[in-house]
Amino acid sequence: MSKMIVIFNGAQTPNLASNEIQSRIEAKVRLALGRYESDIEKVNIQLEKIDSEENEKKYDMSV
Repeated sequence: MSKMIVIFNGAQTPNLASNEIQSRIEAKVRLALGRYESDIEKVNIQLEKIDSEENEKKYDMSV
């Protein structure tokens, strides 16, 4: 059985808030894909900074 690797790419800042966000995202991804973990080798997650309310409407943050 292989272990699924979750990789974050993109806008990352070295502060506690971004680490907490990444941890939450990774937990949700692992929960959603956990039953397929033996079939998934790697998950790439692209993070992008959203600067305005107009841009926020373009992204669905639910997992």
